[in-house]
Amino acid sequence: MISQLDLFFSIAALVGSEKRTDDSQELLKVLMGESKEGREELILEATRRTAYRKGNWAYIPPYAGPAINKFVNIELGNSQEEQLYDLSQDIGQQNNLAKSHPEKLQEMKAGFEKIRGKGFGETEQLELK
Repeated sequence: MISQLDLFFSIAALVGSEKRTDDSQELLKVLMGESKEGREELILEATRRTAYRKGNWAYIPPYAGPAINKFVNIELGNSQEEQLYDLSQDIGQQNNLAKSHPEKLQEMKAGFEKIRGKGFGETEQLELK
């Protein structure tokens, strides 16, 4: 995995700059095709919602609001339940494993909270106008 945030640190390394940011990683070898070792974990953001990916696992915290945007029929990722997916087996995130894998759920939630903060997302609601 690689994030657009990693471009800053990687380009800085390419040009010999000492500039750094806390959320960027130097992945120049990945960008140059010399390595396949990218990030192990990443916070993903879409429509003011965040999720956590580590390896092949994805965690989505509960978010209030409608599950589907009725105007364009797009899934919003809102759910009253925590969501956990094994992307190696379920790239389309159709089978929520949160209840059947409680240890992995807690591990992923802890990783998310370490980066994003405790309780984040629980009261967030997307306004559809």
